[in-house]
Amino acid sequence: MGRRALAGMVVWVLLVWSGVSWAAPAPSSEVRLTADQLRFDPATERIEATGNVRLLKGGADLRALKGQGFLEGKTFRLQGKVQGVFPREGLSVDSDELLLSTEGSRQILEATGNVRLHRGKDQLSAGFLRWTLGGKAYLARQGVHASFTAYRLEAEEVGRDGDVLWAKGVRRYEDPSQGIVLSASGVRGRLAGERVAELEATGSLEGTFRGAKGEPVRLRGEKGIYSKERGTVVVSGNARAIQADRTVTADSLVLHLDTRRLEALGNPQLVFTLPKEGKP
Repeated sequence: MGRRALAGMVVWVLLVWSGVSWAAPAPSSEVRLTADQLRFDPATERIEATGNVRLLKGGADLRALKGQGFLEGKTFRLQGKVQGVFPREGLSVDSDELLLSTEGSRQILEATGNVRLHRGKDQLSAGFLRWTLGGKAYLARQGVHASFTAYRLEAEEVGRDGDVLWAKGVRRYEDPSQGIVLSASGVRGRLAGERVAELEATGSLEGTFRGAKGEPVRLRGEKGIYSKERGTVVVSGNARAIQADRTVTADSLVLHLDTRRLEALGNPQLVFTLPKEGKP
């Protein structure tokens, strides 16, 4: 028997023995792999797959142009038009590259390049995404656009750990339920379920909301605190509200969300433009 034929037999025996072979979706303890071509290095137990790669692991179903991993099954890297479906999480991920790894009892996915995540109506796109499967933790970087149930975010970095949400370089944060849009250097908030209960925005804060009569009002300051419990947004640090030809400045401005009434506290000042002569 030739050396190439013998090597092929060794690869086949080891892959089947390890449960790494094409089959229907398998139990979470198994890892199954299929491709147009599989290569195995017995010295390092490294597997290389090319062409129509499909990986079934822990209930996940991933496809790509090529991939690399090891027989111990804890890590596998997929490259080229990666598509991943995670039924238990109800999410799907597309990217240029994806690393699926096991840490303890949980799986971690790290997607890089043109990342697109979908989970029901939730969507997120970024240059990089690290997502903990079976938990409430993720980190997204590089041109992040997120549209979730209770908020929308455009930022350089967005993360969540349990009920804590944060973002850096926030170009746009929107709360559709309250009709509030803002930008800031950073935000940090507390979630109640999937809803934002509290949010603090700091650094070059600019925001807009609709006044009592539906007119747009712009807010500026160095810090803003939103509280769902109190039903207020408090802006402080060179606080300023601009509406049409009127400007209000104060140490702090309090927006009451139920009435849309704006309250100026501490050194309040109103500047407005008088109507031209002959006009009411």
